[in-house]
Amino acid sequence: MTSDFEYDGMRLSDFGFMVCEFSGGGTKSEGNVPGISFSLAPMGSGRKWVNSGSRYDKCLTASFDICKMPFPDRYGGTDYATEDEEAELSRWLCRSTMRKFKILADGYEQVYFEGSFTMERVMLGGNIIGFSLSLTTNRPFGLYETFVKTLDFRNAGDSVILHDISDEPGYIYTKMEITCNGDGTLTIHNGMENRDTSIDNCTSGEAITLDYPTIRSSLPSHRVQDDFNFCFFRIANSWGNRDNKITASIPCTITLSYSPVRKVGA
Repeated sequence: MTSDFEYDGMRLSDFGFMVCEFSGGGTKSEGNVPGISFSLAPMGSGRKWVNSGSRYDKCLTASFDICKMPFPDRYGGTDYATEDEEAELSRWLCRSTMRKFKILADGYEQVYFEGSFTMERVMLGGNIIGFSLSLTTNRPFGLYETFVKTLDFRNAGDSVILHDISDEPGYIYTKMEITCNGDGTLTIHNGMENRDTSIDNCTSGEAITLDYPTIRSSLPSHRVQDDFNFCFFRIANSWGNRDNKITASIPCTITLSYSPVRKVGA
């Protein structure tokens, strides 16, 4: 791991600390991606077992140590941590809610995790020489920074191809901001899943936002909830195909945003 990280918008170095290694400890990642459990049922007197479902065993975790940065005149005047610094770090890291965590290292520029820490003292001769941190995240993998793409459908029936970069086969609901440039029923078809998102009675100039599980319109007169088929748009990929062919039934401009899955360890 790098010597620095970012949590909830602040860096470890902002507090005068750095990632380090105590007695061979250092970074103790517990696996890039947790294992997957399968629900198997026997067939043919147990000659074959059929998978009826699967799930990840646990969320991603990691542990590592931190100590004071090696410039005592600049960072607190001592190599040892004080109780006040311990309290400040604990307030920052040990949250009751999951916050954004980023590793400040090459290859991780566009990757983040969401989690919270526990913290223990590391002592030497009655002094606090650092802390041992344990990170627990809310997912079995990381996420890319939010991917934003604007799609321009100038004519009814136009199509575009959107490549899904997610490392996890399956689907992700996206936030969708639509500007209608024509009147009528807007149907957005994703050929990847043969799935239609449909809204009746759209008006040119109307702005519609889909953010699962909500939908809203810029026109108070349009009861958009009554005209929606409640099939929210999602981006998807399979093992052999990442290309989503998206077609719109009326002219419109659509801005999509979502965080693809990134299967790397913390």
